[in-house]
Amino acid sequence: MTTAEDTDAIVRAAHFPPRGIRGLATTSRAGRHGLMNAADYIRTANDETVVIVQIEDRPALANVAAIARTPGLDAVFVGPANLATSFGYPGQPGHPEVVAAIDRIRHDVEGAGEPALANFARTEADAASLVKQG
Repeated sequence: MTTAEDTDAIVRAAHFPPRGIRGLATTSRAGRHGLMNAADYIRTANDETVVIVQIEDRPALANVAAIARTPGLDAVFVGPANLATSFGYPGQPGHPEVVAAIDRIRHDVEGAGEPALANFARTEADAASLVKQG
C-alpha cells in the first residue's frame, strides 16, 4: 500500500454498489446459496465488510495521512518487519529509524480521525506500550 489512490481502489473493490464495485453472486455460501434477498445480502455485506490496509514500505510513509483519510477504510495496519526491511534494517523492527517511522504512522493515522491503527504486540510489554499510546 503506497498511495491513497491504491487505498480507494481497495475500498471500492471490497464493497458492493453504490459504495463500491464488487461483483454480486448471491448463490455463494455468504448469500445462503441464493436463498437470501439480494438487497439484504448487499446491505449486510456492506455493513459487515472490514477494510484494512498495511503500511510496510518506506515510500508509503509520505502518503499515510492521505491513505488514512480514505472514506470506507476501517484500519491501517503497520507491518514492522517489512518496514524495517524497506529501511535497510531487515530483522530489526526496533531500529530507531523504524520506530520513528511507526510513530509517524501512528501520528498520521490518529490525525485522520477515522480508521483504527493496528500493530503487532510480540510481548506483554509491547501490548502495554501500545495501549498506553492509545
